[in-house]
Amino acid sequence: MTALSDLIAKLEAAPGDDPELFEQIGQWAERNIEGFSLFRWHELCAIGAFLCAALTLVPEGWHWTIEGPDPLKVVKPYCLLGLPGLRETEGNAATAALALCIAALRAREAL
Repeated sequence: MTALSDLIAKLEAAPGDDPELFEQIGQWAERNIEGFSLFRWHELCAIGAFLCAALTLVPEGWHWTIEGPDPLKVVKPYCLLGLPGLRETEGNAATAALALCIAALRAREAL
């Protein structure tokens, strides 16, 4: 497994938005995404804006949608990212922010 696939596996297994896990995501992004602002990432995570932080990982031009969780919390949040007519990635996780992070990291891996 690569470092990215290990990180995605941790996100898939996480029971919720964990600041330490989001720190690992930010560290990966700083090393691998040109123009990524770790300072901005920390600002968003510090106030609990994990979904906003996750949005900063979405590659430019990609569309995204998030569904769930259902009211009974039977179905985990699901995220689909797509580059119109070309590629799609997806993520399922305990929270919408984690699902979006997974889909965005998979999109980055596919670039």
